[in-house]
Amino acid sequence: VNYTPSCLLEIQKTLENLSKDDLKRFHFYLKEYTKSKHKPIPQGKLEDKDTMDTTTLMTNYYGCKEALQVTKDILKEINQQELARQLEKNIRVFQKTF
Repeated sequence: VNYTPSCLLEIQKTLENLSKDDLKRFHFYLKEYTKSKHKPIPQGKLEDKDTMDTTTLMTNYYGCKEALQVTKDILKEINQQELARQLEKNIRVFQKTF
């Protein structure tokens, strides 16, 4: 699987900033996400997942680079522009490691 600990950490740290309700909304958009060549992650896999589980699931499913992009897209969908901007900034910093 092509992910790095920094990538996992970056997504997880970002999701940690969401409230329980926002994480629920994040999951809702995640299971509807269609901008990927992968099918969306099934609802059953997302139920009762915390930020760590969600991060692991996403990186295993999409690979690191795309998981970061998916995270960013969905943050924008749920009106978390600031988090999306922050993530984008952090991505640029360690993108050189890919």
